Amino acid sequence: MLGNVENQTVIYKLFLVIFFFTVSAGAACTTSSVLELRSKPDPKAKVVKAVGKYTPVVLTGKKQKKFLEIKDQFGKHYWVRGGRFSQELNCVSVKPDKSLLRTGPGSDYESYPNPARQGEGFIALGGEDGWAQVEDEKGNRYWIDMDHLWRPDSAKTRISIDFDE
Repeated sequence: MLGNVENQTVIYKLFLVIFFFTVSAGAACTTSSVLELRSKPDPKAKVVKAVGKYTPVVLTGKKQKKFLEIKDQFGKHYWVRGGRFSQELNCVSVKPDKSLLRTGPGSDYESYPNPARQGEGFIALGGEDGWAQVEDEKGNRYWIDMDHLWRPDSAKTRISIDFDE
């Protein structure tokens, strides 16, 4: 049993590094409600854009200081700090400027008044006949044309991220 506080602190830090900062390079889903994307790994760098929950990204596996590099659906690279990601969820985002959200799988079904916007993220629940059922961060379910969706390649490579540099 460890008796001294210094040893317990080292063990705790090691646990945090292993548990919270072990991620896989490859497809991931944002689980933070807002994730700020920066052009360089610097907390003073201007936020280029922000994305919402369930936005799919590619984790490149690169890290610098306390930042991770990601790639978006357009192949642009950004740096994020403090974001949360899941590689278990199947997330997709909208490719065109906007896409109609429908009540069922087909253009015969009624569309909702507000279309999905380019880059908007969803969890993909399944599909039929070229249509995908998706869920937004509020739990609302819709149907959208599968040709209007982007999902990153799901290949993964295990890496460890240690931010104590």
